[in-house]
Amino acid sequence: RPMDQPRLVRRIERIRLSRQGSFRFVDFYGRSFLRGQIRNIMAWLIAVGMGDYPPSMIDELLAKSVKDLAVPPAPPEGLYLVEIWYPGDTMPQWWQPSVASTELVEEDE
Repeated sequence: RPMDQPRLVRRIERIRLSRQGSFRFVDFYGRSFLRGQIRNIMAWLIAVGMGDYPPSMIDELLAKSVKDLAVPPAPPEGLYLVEIWYPGDTMPQWWQPSVASTELVEEDE
């Protein structure tokens, strides 16, 4: 790849799902993200959750066996960048870049 071409591979290190009353939260943690990456991921999760596609579609997308199917990106409303860490910052204790994880947390009001 040429030196001036950006690297288009990103790794999501951690996903945290939580609920507070009728609100649902999905927190994505990673070193960097592609433009529209989170909106596209959320659009697929919503489409599967609404029954438009079977849950197995997520596996097919991750395996790249589906190339010509797309859903419109999720709207930007409700999407927030919460925190950024820079080189030299003290990273949170849970941050272990070599271990990807998912976590489901249900919090009641």
